[in-house]
Amino acid sequence: MKAKLLLKLNADDVLELDTDAGHSCAKCGYKMDEETCEFFDHLPDFEDKISKDNKMSLVHIAGYVTRRDEELSEEEMLQTTTFYYQKFGEYTDKMDRGWLNVPTDNACQWAFFAYLIFNCVKNHVCRKSLCTIFMEISKAFGFHMTMVHARILSNILFNNHCKLMNPRSTKETKLKVLKLSEEN
Repeated sequence: MKAKLLLKLNADDVLELDTDAGHSCAKCGYKMDEETCEFFDHLPDFEDKISKDNKMSLVHIAGYVTRRDEELSEEEMLQTTTFYYQKFGEYTDKMDRGWLNVPTDNACQWAFFAYLIFNCVKNHVCRKSLCTIFMEISKAFGFHMTMVHARILSNILFNNHCKLMNPRSTKETKLKVLKLSEEN
């Protein structure tokens, strides 16, 4: 409830908290096995396997993940490309309420690769070990993403995964229908 309140208040300090302090579980020490390492090394080859709808969502997520980044200087803007946004930014254009960044190609491609690797390791990792893997992707491919970015992206991916695996209960709806039918 405190986290929801902080998010509603748009507290800037929320992202700066070190929420992993003291966290330790069996999944924290996850090391990629040989098959996962092989997949990691060939992530660019699997990028085309992501559906267009998922790419559009991931571009939107990349804009969300980088929304608090400092504005780029003119020189940096000239050296930065946004081809992914131009190709897959339809959803963001329709859904943006003016607070997302136009994600750079580095941020978009990092989100794509993170999504791919997440689908391989999601049952073996916690947020802490997943963030470590996301930072390894950033380092290996030169995406220059930060740990804050990794935490935000891992939260989003785990949240969506949990929602898919645990569909919303229909118990409340059934109770309301029962109550309304008793009143009539």
